[in-house]
Amino acid sequence: MKKLFIITILILCLAGLLFAGKWPKGVKELKIKSNTTFTIAGNLKNGRIIKDLSWASSGSVACFPATQNESFRGKHVFYGTYIPRQSIMKIKVIPSKELNISLYAYMISTTDFERFPPDLYAYRLSSKDFKTMPPKVYTGACEASFSYRGRNPGEEEKVQFYSARNPYNIIIGVAGPENVTSGEFTLKAKLTSRK
Repeated sequence: MKKLFIITILILCLAGLLFAGKWPKGVKELKIKSNTTFTIAGNLKNGRIIKDLSWASSGSVACFPATQNESFRGKHVFYGTYIPRQSIMKIKVIPSKELNISLYAYMISTTDFERFPPDLYAYRLSSKDFKTMPPKVYTGACEASFSYRGRNPGEEEKVQFYSARNPYNIIIGVAGPENVTSGEFTLKAKLTSRK
């Protein structure tokens, strides 16, 4: 019995080491160096539709109000990155001329690579990828940028984050409005050290 317990603990530890520190399938990792700007081209066609947006307007997340869900009902493209302690990260998405787009991002622990909206969670459970992701986002540091006055094709959206004593992972979501499932954009992230 004792031998079985020790073997089980070893297997769990090895599995934890194997899967630790990896962004899940469907999340593009951005390796941003301090005091630089990282630029990447993207397209909504490479994203997924997130039907359940209730996580974003919950009191513990407060990313964007439910009255603005239409701005986030198209496809979502996800990026993952890291912000060191004592840093500022400014994130900007620049859509093609005709594209209306929204941006959101949230900070999570540096050991957390699995916290995504519920529909992405369900997709991951059925995709033979690892299955430890919680069924909802429950963070208190979420920012969103979108137009309150309706569609704004071609206009950039921006958010920014500050880290003080601790480093964090940042999940970035670029989303189209309802019925928008493709369209090109450029994502820029500038990381500046406050030291």
